[in-house]
Amino acid sequence: MVLLSIGMSNTTQEFSRFKSIADADRDKNTQVAIVDGAQGGQTAAIISNPGATFWTTIDQRLTNAGVTRQQVQIAWVKEADAGPTQAFPTHAVTLRSELEAIARNLKSKYPNIKIAYWSSRTYGGYATTSLNPEPYAYESGFSVKWLIEKQINGDTSLAYSGLNVRAPWLAWGPYLWADGMIPRSDGFFWQCRDFTSDGTHPDTSGRTKVAQLLLTFLKTDPTTKSWFLRSSTSVGQGKPSTAALFSLQQNYPNPFNPTTTIVFHLPTSQSIRLTVLDVLGREIATLIDGDLVTGYHQARFDGSPLPSGVYFYRLTAGDRSLQRAMVYLR
Repeated sequence: MVLLSIGMSNTTQEFSRFKSIADADRDKNTQVAIVDGAQGGQTAAIISNPGATFWTTIDQRLTNAGVTRQQVQIAWVKEADAGPTQAFPTHAVTLRSELEAIARNLKSKYPNIKIAYWSSRTYGGYATTSLNPEPYAYESGFSVKWLIEKQINGDTSLAYSGLNVRAPWLAWGPYLWADGMIPRSDGFFWQCRDFTSDGTHPDTSGRTKVAQLLLTFLKTDPTTKSWFLRSSTSVGQGKPSTAALFSLQQNYPNPFNPTTTIVFHLPTSQSIRLTVLDVLGREIATLIDGDLVTGYHQARFDGSPLPSGVYFYRLTAGDRSLQRAMVYLR
């Protein structure tokens, strides 16, 4: 099974980081091959054309990865147009139409594709060029919303079942936009340093943020766990597996200053490690490293020596690991 990315420069930068993290994750299903199909400069307007060289380049990348078109079953799509100027909703409607064409291209080129997950743009408020600033970055979310609604409402040009299938099933992937330094309800936010000098393309920390959001989505969404994880509860089973009781809760408070509490549950007595990492994946603190009994446990993290920002905490036990994000605001 192939998980394929579709998009332009930002997408390939973020997905390349995701691939390196996901391929090293012991929870990932080893039968899932991750292939980056995204390419710089390939806007939604360009790749809506089924004859675009974008699609030929993907064929070459699939071959280089030792897989075929027939093995592509899942796609992550993050697309936009360069230099939008029209007022809302005109530009968003145009992008939605292009996304519709891309969805149909996916089905025509990859006959066994089942699902396409869509993400809109990251924050564009730090942009120093007209490539894709605000409010266009935020408003691209409406294009994705309207695309998915059109399929839900039964538009036959996007049919995913029946005798004349035209597209894969369309669903939201991770939502990537946040209003700059203002944290979302989950604590996620964007800093200027997450982007390169143009304020649009992600720097290393920005790439890692998107990669971690995508990885968390694929490891936790009900439609992804059954195929992305090496072992998980099958869809439709009445009770969770033992592995499902291995859990890591959201820290509280979040955002925090300077301390926060992390709660987790172990299904059996076992040796665990609870660590804190920065956005580059570097381990900066070990909260627990040893044997614990079955049940709920908690640990306290003090961020006093650290700068404000997004951090991750990871629970590892044997060949299983769980990870969440937290926000430290001094």
